Amino acid sequence: MASNGRRQNSRCRAFTGTCVWQRGANGKKMATTELAAAAAAEAVDQGQPQDLVNKGRRAMESMSSLWINGVEQKKDSIELDKIMIKNIFDALVKKKKWAAARALLVKLASERRLEPSVPKRYIAGLCRHGRVYEALDLFYELKKLGQEPPLRIWNSILRGSLGIGRTDQVWQVYGEMMESGLSGDLKTFCILIQAFCKERRFDEAYGLVHEVLTTGGVPDVVTFTKLIAGFCKEGDYRKVSQLLHLMIVKNCMPDLVTYQEIIYWLCKQHETDEGLRIFNELIERGYNPGVFTYTTAMDGLCRAKRVNEAKMLWSQMLSLKLAPNVHTYNVLIDGYCKLGRMSNARKLYMQMHESGCKPNIKTYSILIDGYCRQGKVSQATKLFEEMLPVGIKPDVITYNILIRASCKEGNADNAVKLYHELLESGLQPIACSYTPLIRTLSSQGKMSEAVEFFSDMVARSLRPLKCMYDYMIDGYCKAGNINEAVTVLVKMLEEELRPKKRTFNKLILSLCAEGQTLDALSVLDAMLEMGCSPGQFITYNVVYNLCRDQKGSAAKCLNEIIGDDCMVI
Repeated sequence: MASNGRRQNSRCRAFTGTCVWQRGANGKKMATTELAAAAAAEAVDQGQPQDLVNKGRRAMESMSSLWINGVEQKKDSIELDKIMIKNIFDALVKKKKWAAARALLVKLASERRLEPSVPKRYIAGLCRHGRVYEALDLFYELKKLGQEPPLRIWNSILRGSLGIGRTDQVWQVYGEMMESGLSGDLKTFCILIQAFCKERRFDEAYGLVHEVLTTGGVPDVVTFTKLIAGFCKEGDYRKVSQLLHLMIVKNCMPDLVTYQEIIYWLCKQHETDEGLRIFNELIERGYNPGVFTYTTAMDGLCRAKRVNEAKMLWSQMLSLKLAPNVHTYNVLIDGYCKLGRMSNARKLYMQMHESGCKPNIKTYSILIDGYCRQGKVSQATKLFEEMLPVGIKPDVITYNILIRASCKEGNADNAVKLYHELLESGLQPIACSYTPLIRTLSSQGKMSEAVEFFSDMVARSLRPLKCMYDYMIDGYCKAGNINEAVTVLVKMLEEELRPKKRTFNKLILSLCAEGQTLDALSVLDAMLEMGCSPGQFITYNVVYNLCRDQKGSAAKCLNEIIGDDCMVI
C-alpha cells in the first residue's frame, strides 16, 4: 500500500493491471482505467501472454470489489467515469452482485449520468437468471427518477415475464409500453406471438403473424416454431402447412427444431407413418438429424409398439457416430418393457452402463415398472435397492409403481411399508399413491386402515378420486357394515360424483340382503335419477323383497320409482 504522503499527492500511479488513480476537482477519489473486458480483450487480440490477460481481469475484479464494499458498508464510493462505469457494471452483473449493481444504477440515475445501455444489461441479466420481479422493481424505480426506458429494456422485461410463464404480466407491461408512446418492434411482436401460444390462443397468434408480415416484418424461426407446435398439438395440420409455406416464401427456413416438433406431435397423435415420412424426407433433402430427432422418431415407433423398427433407427444413428443420450436409451428400454421383452430391456440397460451413459431416475422407474407388469416384483425390488448406492434417489413415481405392484399381489403390508418409506424419505404422496392402498385394504375388509389413508389424503389437501369412494362402499358391503356404505354414498353424491353401476348394484343387493328394502329403494331412486339402469337381476331382487316385506304396496312403490312409462302390472 502507498504511504500517507504519497496518498496526499494530487496524482499518483499504482500498477494494478493498467489502473491510474487521481483526485478530482471535488476532492473525491476518481478512477480511470482500461480494465476488465476491454483490457483483457485487447490483450488477447494483440496476442499478449495469458498472465497479462489474467492481471487485467484481476484488476477489474479488485475495482468491482472496492465498489461493492463501498455500497455494502454505506461509505462514499468511488466516483466513476463512463468507461469505468461500463466495466465495473459488467463485472458486477457477471459476478451476480445484483444489490451492488442496483445501487450503482440508482445513484447514476439520480445524478442524471445514467447511460441507456447500462440498465439494459442489468435488466437483461436479471431476466436471464429468472429474477424478473427484481428487474421490474428497478424498471419502475428508474421511471420514477425520470429515466424513460428505451424499447430494448421494455423487450427484456416482456421476454423475462414470458420466460417465467407470466403472460398476464406480458400484457400488462405491453399496455404500459403502448401508453408511453412506444408501439414495439419486430422483437416485441415475436414475444407477443409466443405469449399467445403460451395461452393456447393460437388463432390470435396466427392473426398477429399476418399483421407483422403486412408491415414488412418476418417473425424469427423460434416464433414460427412455437406457433407450429401449438397447431400440431391441436391437430390443425392445415395451419401447420400454411405456416411452413409462409416461412419458405419469406426466406425464414424451418430448422430441425421446427420439424422435430411436427414429427413429435404426429407420432404422439398416432400418425407415426406420417412422422416417419417427414423424418426420411429431411434426410433426403440434406438435413442431418441429430440425436434428438432420432429419439423423437424412435419414441413414435415405440408408442406404436413397433420396437423392431425403432431398433433399426437406433442402429442407423450409431452408424452415423451419433451417441445415444439417456433419453434415447429410456425410449427404447420403455418400448421393450411395454412389450414384456425384459431381457432386451435389461441388455440395453447394461449397454448403457458400458457406454458411460449414466441411467437416471426415469430409467430405473421404467425398468421397475416393466418387471412389476410381468409380476416379477422381487426383481423390481432388487433394482429399486440399487438406486441409492449409485446416487439416485427414488421419486414418488417409483414408490407408486412398487406400491401398486404390492397391492396387485395382495401384499397390503408391504405396500403400507413402502408408503411410510416414501414419507420418511421426505417425499410427498400424490392421489395415485393412495388409490391402490385404499382399493386393496377395502377389498381385504381392513376398513379402519382404508379410512385412515383416506383421511390422511384429505388432510394433505389432496382431492380423493371417484374410484376411492367406490372401493370403500364395496369394502363396507363385504364387511357387512351397510350403514357406513350408505354414508359414503351420500358423501359421494354430495360431492356430485357419479358412482359406478356395480357400486349401486352392490349396495342395493347388500341392503336387500339385510332386509333394508326401503333404503334399497332410495338407492335405486338415486341410481335412476342419474340415468343408470339397474338391470333385471337387481330389479328382481328389489321386487322380491318388496313382495316379501310389503306385499300390498310392492307394485305401487315400484311404479312410483320407475314411472308410468314402465308401470308394473
